[in-house]
Amino acid sequence: AWVPSLDPHLCALLGMACMFGGASQAMLASAVFACETTGQSAALFPLLAGCAVAVWVVRVLGRTSIMTEQIERRGVSVPSN
Repeated sequence: AWVPSLDPHLCALLGMACMFGGASQAMLASAVFACETTGQSAALFPLLAGCAVAVWVVRVLGRTSIMTEQIERRGVSVPSN
């Protein structure tokens, strides 16, 4: 009731983009990709905000992204951001 225009489709899109954005630490790419593939231009700001929070949480809690995890496991040092 506190957010009257809460659409379940938007929530699903936001969750999907945030999961990928946080896992890959590619905030802008995941937000723009989700916006472009669905044609929901009104969802761009919530996508950017949600993906920014997801990337921030992953960087605070984790050391690597899914792109560098296997390299780290092999013992190769990967510079952090």
